[in-house]
Amino acid sequence: MARQTFYFSDGPYLQAMQGLHAALSGSEAFVKFIGQPRTGKSGVCEKLTQFMRLKDYRVIYFDYPIESPDMLRSMLAKELEIPDSFNIMRHLEDALAAEAEKPLVIIFDDAHLVSDITLIEIYRLAGVQVQQKRVINIVLCGEPELERRLNSKKEFKSLLQHVSHNFLLEPMDATGTSNFLLAFLEKMGLPGLQLEPAAQNQFYKSCKGFPGPAYSLCQLVLSLRQGSEELQ
Repeated sequence: MARQTFYFSDGPYLQAMQGLHAALSGSEAFVKFIGQPRTGKSGVCEKLTQFMRLKDYRVIYFDYPIESPDMLRSMLAKELEIPDSFNIMRHLEDALAAEAEKPLVIIFDDAHLVSDITLIEIYRLAGVQVQQKRVINIVLCGEPELERRLNSKKEFKSLLQHVSHNFLLEPMDATGTSNFLLAFLEKMGLPGLQLEPAAQNQFYKSCKGFPGPAYSLCQLVLSLRQGSEELQ
């Protein structure tokens, strides 16, 4: 499968959601989703999980680092209601055979905190097949440290060769940050409220394009506006 790389900065959530959904809607997807802290990776993963479940996909979202292969097998057995045993791969195949038309999607958040041996176990999961077709799509979501580890160690060579999509979530630029604020104000019922150019520059400098701090500043602007009708 040809590998694809995508970069997101302006309008990060929507573009990331669309790209990840498109990748995971196919088969044999092994996705690497990298971003700096506070760029909104977890928010994207949460919304993606909700959206795909509404579309009748079976999605398992681990919003915490999996500490060991044993923990991974145990949590999968619990989520899929299969025996927690040494032959879990066989049980996985049997459980997924009935719904092989739509791959199981497993999202691993904070994957940069996962041990090397657990990353290799996750890679083994991607090889589970039903009728010679891979039936588990994987997302490894983490900070740049994950990228450095995967590229610096020989044991991850096979894993990297099977990555089908690379996504990089970057902070918003100044224009993207302004659009973020305008979209927030429109959603809050204040589409006509605007910041002076100097205030827009300060807004961007304060949040540095990171969605989390930008959202907090949006809420501050909203609270100030609600407290004073004269605020421009």
